[in-house]
Amino acid sequence: MGRLKKIAFQAENNEPIYVPKRIIDRINKKAIITKQSVVERKLVLEYKSKSGISHGVMELYDMGPDVPKNNKN
Repeated sequence: MGRLKKIAFQAENNEPIYVPKRIIDRINKKAIITKQSVVERKLVLEYKSKSGISHGVMELYDMGPDVPKNNKN
């Protein structure tokens, strides 16, 4: 199993937080993100389905940046 690809979002203090790209893509495919915010090193997304039947809130925690494969530390 490979590593998760991550996408960066800007936090309040201009430091990026990194969340899984696969989850963001899945939400965008099935739902519409109505509100997003960064709270204490986690991304909070409010969404509703494209059909308008359901809605919810998801919290994605910061996973840190990817380490290059050629870095042998």
